[in-house]
Amino acid sequence: MAGRDEEVLQSIRNGLARLPEPAIVMPQFKYILSDEEIRSVLMYAKKLAVKPARAAATSAEPVLAGAMSTGSGNVPGFGEGGEALAKKYNCLACHQAGQKVVGPSYRDVAARYRGQTGAASKLAEKIRKGGTGVWGDVPMPPSADVSEGDLKRIVEWILSIGQQGS
Repeated sequence: MAGRDEEVLQSIRNGLARLPEPAIVMPQFKYILSDEEIRSVLMYAKKLAVKPARAAATSAEPVLAGAMSTGSGNVPGFGEGGEALAKKYNCLACHQAGQKVVGPSYRDVAARYRGQTGAASKLAEKIRKGGTGVWGDVPMPPSADVSEGDLKRIVEWILSIGQQGS
C-alpha cells in the first residue's frame, strides 16, 4: 500500500485525538475491527471519494486528492481506454496490471477468465456486483456507478492484458 494509505490505516486503528480545523475526534477501531476489516473500510472510503470528485473534475486537477489519489491526475471524459477508466473509477487502488495489491493483479484475472465462454459478461458482472471469496477474504465493493460503456472498455482492457505480453 502507498505510504499515505498506511498513514490513514494507522489513524483508523489508533484513532485521532485532534485534527486540523475543523477539529474532529475519531475513536480507535483496533479493538473493534480486524486489520482486514480496517483495510476494507479504507478501500470503501476510497471508492466513495471518487464520486464527488469525478463530477467536479474538469481541469488538469487530480480526480482524487491526498490519501485518495491513485496517480497522475484528471482523465479526459471521452474516448478513454480501459486503463484510464480503471484509474478514473479508482480500481487501481486495489488492482494493478502486473502485481497483487489488495485484490488480484489484472494479469491473474485475465488468466483466470481466458478461454471461458462468456468471460467478458462474467467479469463485468463481478465488477458490477462486487463480492468476496473468489480471490480471498477481502471484499471487493460493487461498482454500480460505472456506466455500461465504461465497464465494457475496462473489461476488454483487463482481458487483453495477458494477450499483450504485459
